[in-house]
Amino acid sequence: MVGKVDRSRGEPKLKVERLLAPEDLAPKPPRAVHVRFSRSGLDEQEFLRLRDLMVGKPGECTVYFHIQAEGEGGEVVIKASPQLALSAEEDILSEVRSSPLVEDAWRE
Repeated sequence: MVGKVDRSRGEPKLKVERLLAPEDLAPKPPRAVHVRFSRSGLDEQEFLRLRDLMVGKPGECTVYFHIQAEGEGGEVVIKASPQLALSAEEDILSEVRSSPLVEDAWRE
């Protein structure tokens, strides 16, 4: 809906100028990138490569790391530093997924 608030006559009223169907609305840009680490193949050099990849692809998305907890504790989610903001472009997510450390990566 596109419109204005009319406060000229007493109580504010909403003046509708145009109604849009939900499918006609512009999609909201992703605000977060999630990276789930695999439980195997943890290697310091691979973490450094992944870090360099992410630092080299800056964007607007907050990064969240998902790490499997020991036993059956589920998973721990860690919000990365605000200095590590990543682009959510599919080609970049594909590069992140190609790391042997990463089980999955998605945008939200």
